[in-house]
Amino acid sequence: MIPSVGPAETDSAAERRIYHLLKKGLSNDFVVIHSLPWLCSSVRAIDRDYPPTGEIDFLIVHEALGILAVEVKGGVHRTEGATFVHVKSGRSSHPVRQARKNAHGLARWLGHDPSLRFRIGYGFIFPDSSFGDQVIDAAMVDASVSPRESIFVDRSGMADLGLHIQRIMRFWRAANSSSPLGSARKAKLVQTLCPEFDGTPNWASRVEYDNRMWLRLTQEQSRVVDTAVSSARLVVSGWPGTGKTLIGIELARRLAMGGQRVLGLTLNNLLAKHWRAEIEITGGVVSTWHSFCAAASRKLHGDVVRNQEWMDTGCLDDLLAADRQGLVPQFDVLIIDEAQTLKPMWCDWLARHFEAKKIVAFCDETQLFAFEKERVSVQDLCKCFGTKEPFSLTIPLRSPKVVTDHLLRIKTPTYQVFSPRDLEPEALQERVVTDVGKAVDLVLAELEAQGLRREDVVVLSKYAAVAEYQGHERYETVSRFRGLESPAIVIAWAETMDDVELFCAYSRATTVCVALYDAESLGFRAPSGRFHELILAEPRNAELAQETSEQASTRFIMANHVQSVPLSLQSASIRWCPDWGAWLVDRQDNDEAAELWIDYLVCHHRWPVYAWTDKSRREVQFSMPVDDADRGNGGSPHRLGSCEDCDAVVPFQREALSDTWHCQACVAKSEDRGEPTSQLFDLLREYDQLLCSGTTENKDELVRLPLSLAALGARRLARKNAGYQCTQLEMLPTGTIVFRAAMAFVYARISLLSEGTLLVLDRLAEATGRYVLPPGVTAALWRNRIALALGRSYTQELLTKAGKGRYRISRPSKS
Repeated sequence: MIPSVGPAETDSAAERRIYHLLKKGLSNDFVVIHSLPWLCSSVRAIDRDYPPTGEIDFLIVHEALGILAVEVKGGVHRTEGATFVHVKSGRSSHPVRQARKNAHGLARWLGHDPSLRFRIGYGFIFPDSSFGDQVIDAAMVDASVSPRESIFVDRSGMADLGLHIQRIMRFWRAANSSSPLGSARKAKLVQTLCPEFDGTPNWASRVEYDNRMWLRLTQEQSRVVDTAVSSARLVVSGWPGTGKTLIGIELARRLAMGGQRVLGLTLNNLLAKHWRAEIEITGGVVSTWHSFCAAASRKLHGDVVRNQEWMDTGCLDDLLAADRQGLVPQFDVLIIDEAQTLKPMWCDWLARHFEAKKIVAFCDETQLFAFEKERVSVQDLCKCFGTKEPFSLTIPLRSPKVVTDHLLRIKTPTYQVFSPRDLEPEALQERVVTDVGKAVDLVLAELEAQGLRREDVVVLSKYAAVAEYQGHERYETVSRFRGLESPAIVIAWAETMDDVELFCAYSRATTVCVALYDAESLGFRAPSGRFHELILAEPRNAELAQETSEQASTRFIMANHVQSVPLSLQSASIRWCPDWGAWLVDRQDNDEAAELWIDYLVCHHRWPVYAWTDKSRREVQFSMPVDDADRGNGGSPHRLGSCEDCDAVVPFQREALSDTWHCQACVAKSEDRGEPTSQLFDLLREYDQLLCSGTTENKDELVRLPLSLAALGARRLARKNAGYQCTQLEMLPTGTIVFRAAMAFVYARISLLSEGTLLVLDRLAEATGRYVLPPGVTAALWRNRIALALGRSYTQELLTKAGKGRYRISRPSKS
């Protein structure tokens, strides 16, 4: 299509309609030129009174079917001989003579180049007239063949216009005995008629077209303004892009010009700023809700600090107090934009304050975010403002059609939504990328190369604190940009947003929307909404997400990029890493065996421990050796990265209150803790063999086990032989190293022993205290921790009290 961004400037609504029908009905093998002007003095040889210029409504070119000049006659016509009369205006025309002159004149103009000498057919389109089977003009119908061949299309053929055009082109190819143009001559013809023709419009030209075509107040929207002007109360709801803000601004402008004092309210500061940039309301105000309340509050208390509590409830309290003292200004009209963001109690006050006055509220329930609690529904707005039902807008002109269609796949409305815009698939680009930051820079560069100004592009994200891009001229969070629009929207880290946030973000674009999803994050977690599901439904996206997330997993990195020595234990996956000078523990989720092994290692040895699970991503949990076992094992997250000095993948620790990271492998080398001996490795394997031998914890050989590992042995035995289990017993609670061991022993006995069995504090402390206690842990401390473990089990209703330091096992219902 030339112009590719839409029909050329024309006063003919019929030609604009035919442009879109041809674009829809013909394949990309055709070139359609709208409103082709040309200059040829030789046209005077055809008709001396004809000016030496011409214009063809549509010129259609195909390498096999040839060239067709099309004349469009909009409006209802009747025929009077060879003359066509426009019924409404009475103007007469001679379309056959006009088409012949244009076609022959263009052919002569092109014929100055022998390679461009073509025979050009012509045809006619009457999109508003119905002629049936009449021979409306002998020059338009070939009656010598059966069935008749016509070179015109009337209203009945509009639905299949593309097929009729091809039929007429085949007629002329046969009538003229024309040979095919071929691809080379077709390309030269198009280049001659439209120099520097590029079939792909850049984004700048599309923005210009969309602004002119779709972002102005339409006749339908103007009628909504008329309805609002004549209505005392009106709640207008609609799909994103249906023009609610545009209609609200025009309504405020009309009412203000009529001398009425207008209060325009919204919750969004940027949206209020947009309103104020569009209109100046003499005697009126455009404000956010909280700014309006703050103005009343200052009259009561002066300038004071207003916190979140004031934003939630205090704002209305101050407004009520100011209203009672007559300090709130009076207005004739209230217009609310994005009314769904207000709280019901705020709307109740507005309804009372504007009693018997005009209220028009615009709302969209598809754009209410999860963090916005106690917000008003459309039905509540209607009830509050005294309207029976909302006035629904159903034609989203602002958003590209491909975006609207995608949003309809996400959420199906209860009313029909129709987009009259052309389908341009490239107007929505969803990219799964491995580096969102770099992808944002790339997209910005692409859009700039396509002629877009930076102020035409807005980068949206879920969170504000993304330092790399806060320097962009128009970097915003999606919540702040609700209700606004921009020609180009770039959504960064789209995988962090839920469906409502993405719905809002996608619908902010008027020409092009580019959504960037981080492949790694998509692969690490299950889809959290319909947008994510559709992204991963594309096989290439799913494969990239899976591959990227696997390579980013700590387990993959440790297996492929970190050298270590396996201990080959059965009860836990433990390795020694010489480069890091540390133990490595690969944990499963809720892996109490690994946790108790870590407790043992940090209590009895001088090397740190790094642990991870299958959900860990470029991160390990760091535990330092401890001098005091009556505390936690000190786990803290460390980030994996490359160290130039170590020339290896190593853990990094972030310096407190800064963005400086330190290589822990370098720290370990400086501390020179030495390395475990082969005898220590053998000892750990002996402990593991004792744990996995299947014997009870009362065997004499088990006494050699350190406390935490003996507790693990008790848990393993209980899990293997327990006759009773419940949710409370499934996982050890958090706490100090000693307390965790005490809970493991107590839970093991509750699981193994029958209901009603007596547990005596002193006996249990003595029986379990014979294992190797961690350094610094006395028998008295151990007894105290066993007492705490019994007390904890009692509060969980796993035990009942039978006296001081005495408990009986109970059996609460399994849950």
